[in-house]
Amino acid sequence: RRQDLERASELLTKMDGCVQDPVGFSTYDTEFHTLLAETTGNRLLIWIVTQINGVRNQKQWARMRQLTLTEKTITQYNTHHREILNAIRTMEPERAATTMKEHLESARLSLTRAVST
Repeated sequence: RRQDLERASELLTKMDGCVQDPVGFSTYDTEFHTLLAETTGNRLLIWIVTQINGVRNQKQWARMRQLTLTEKTITQYNTHHREILNAIRTMEPERAATTMKEHLESARLSLTRAVST
């Protein structure tokens, strides 16, 4: 829906303004991922994102956020988000899926490095 795309764009703008604010970025990032999941109507995906959000609200996540959400990482994530949204807008599901996989792999690697420090 057009409204969802507009809301996603607004969230991207807010995330762009949070490159030095991991807490603010995380808030908008959570909302962005939730919005994308909800727009699919896929109940399993919505449930998975809800579970991830539950973890992100736990105290241990605050430490991980400090370790992983650097200005460079936030900028990279924002680039991924924008590419995903652009692929959705241009109705290129394969490109959106490929970019989402790259985004999730970047996040996984970032978390893995943080845990090993």
